[in-house]
Amino acid sequence: SANWVTGNVKDQNGNNIKDAVVTGVSHIGTNPDPNILPPNNEVYYGYTTFTDASGNFTLIPNDWYPFPTTSPPNLKIDSYKITALGGDRLHRGFQISYTYNSVTYNDNPNNCGVNIFNSNCPDNNFMIERDLKFQNNTELSNITVTGPAPHSFMGANNLDISNVVVASSALTEFVARENVNLNSEFHVFNGREAHIYIGETFPDCTDFNGLKSLNTTSGSNSNNTNSELELKFLLPKNQFAFSVYPNPGNGIFNVEIMDNTSTAPTYQIKITDLIGRIVYTNLKSNSAFQLDLTELSKGIYYIQINTKTQKLIIQ
Repeated sequence: SANWVTGNVKDQNGNNIKDAVVTGVSHIGTNPDPNILPPNNEVYYGYTTFTDASGNFTLIPNDWYPFPTTSPPNLKIDSYKITALGGDRLHRGFQISYTYNSVTYNDNPNNCGVNIFNSNCPDNNFMIERDLKFQNNTELSNITVTGPAPHSFMGANNLDISNVVVASSALTEFVARENVNLNSEFHVFNGREAHIYIGETFPDCTDFNGLKSLNTTSGSNSNNTNSELELKFLLPKNQFAFSVYPNPGNGIFNVEIMDNTSTAPTYQIKITDLIGRIVYTNLKSNSAFQLDLTELSKGIYYIQINTKTQKLIIQ
């Protein structure tokens, strides 16, 4: 672990940055093949990792050596770069121009010398300046999307939407890595198209393009190829509604109440038949429960909870 690079990455407001990209390079050595001429005979090996939810990362050099030898070198990471969505880029290590994966690195990093582990190198607490729209939690509110051009609204991890109207004649996308929250008053005009989904939100970036975060389970990495999108439409304040399912049903029904009118509610449940006779009553204080109406005859009923009423069918 002496040659590992560890660190923590935050933004300018002191917030930990999740999924910042850290790429490192090791100079492995000189290819002994006499047919490969300088500078193409210099061999480098690259590594990539991402910061966790606390902004921490560990970059570990490989112990693989491609040339025949009885004494392979103790590889170290000679240079590494850190960047995050919407942020600037930090570079530690090499101060000479070199090429890896057809990309030339020739910018001037912090003065750590060729060996980034010497005493001149700063500590590994990094601060990246980020555009505010690329913060971990992005809020999008009080806008109307218009015009003929496509629009794309992105959140680094979460995108919170409220009071947004989509009136554009072109496609409008809302995308974040983890959650897209439609909090209130989200409207799409008839005939307009809006896509809401979870996905990668890296902008085009020459030497980071195409990198994706991996899910890690049981010590192995695998691409997350299947995503589940859950949409929750939250009620505006002082609104009440409920849903009953399955409906039609066999007499066992699930009830979910959405209530922004009270902090300590009591729900009066009343079921009537088609001629208005009350066939069932109950009181509930929780917002999700099950009703057992198997003793009622098959047919059409009405379920009333407080002031709202729905048709209920037992079959």
